[in-house]
Amino acid sequence: VVNVIGKYAEMYSNINDENVSYAHINFEHLSEMVNSSLIEVGNHTYDMHTGNGIKNASDTKLKEDISQAQNLFVCNLHSTPKAFAYPFGKISKQALPILKEMGFKAVFCCWEKVNKLSGNAEELYHLNRFNRPHGKSAEKILTDLK
Repeated sequence: VVNVIGKYAEMYSNINDENVSYAHINFEHLSEMVNSSLIEVGNHTYDMHTGNGIKNASDTKLKEDISQAQNLFVCNLHSTPKAFAYPFGKISKQALPILKEMGFKAVFCCWEKVNKLSGNAEELYHLNRFNRPHGKSAEKILTDLK
């Protein structure tokens, strides 16, 4: 699952900047990934990576932002994300019921470790994840996991 910030996917789709040091991606590359059936795109908000972001957002603002990203993914990828990742891992108690209501089936927090699931469906709303830090290749990240 690649969790995508909608605003940046939109921005990098409109400019020709493919610097590998950035952790941003455009819709052409995302479409290629989705069509491969190997990668699933998750929602990482449209623009809640600034200021207080998701933590202090009203329910209305939260729904609007996440819906804006969902609509962007549907229009550009013909795919509706079922996974969501909290911006900076900042968990918001008010967000989880909203995410469930919006149809998300999995939610990623920000603890960098492997998930060990017991079969309880609620565990899918508190998944660990690995972040791609600036300047570190995906190959290096995966090699370090061994």
